[in-house]
Amino acid sequence: MNQYDQQKGEGTFSVDELIPENKSYYHYIGSLTTPPLTEGVEWYVMKNVLEVSAEQLQRFIDIHGRNNRECQLINERKVFSYNE
Repeated sequence: MNQYDQQKGEGTFSVDELIPENKSYYHYIGSLTTPPLTEGVEWYVMKNVLEVSAEQLQRFIDIHGRNNRECQLINERKVFSYNE
């Protein structure tokens, strides 16, 4: 499978390997960061920062592009916090 310069290797991979042990997160209803900026999108944001290399970040940007929207104020939005 070659899509967006991806390759499928043999073997198995568990997505759990990408998630930190502490699974605490924030949850809120927001909008897309790219056109059409659709509202009503549910966001789940991990509290613990995961690090990526500069090369990984650049490859992600090359595939998906950048956000078209700056961070928005919370306004009346409710942000829920889940602590593990």
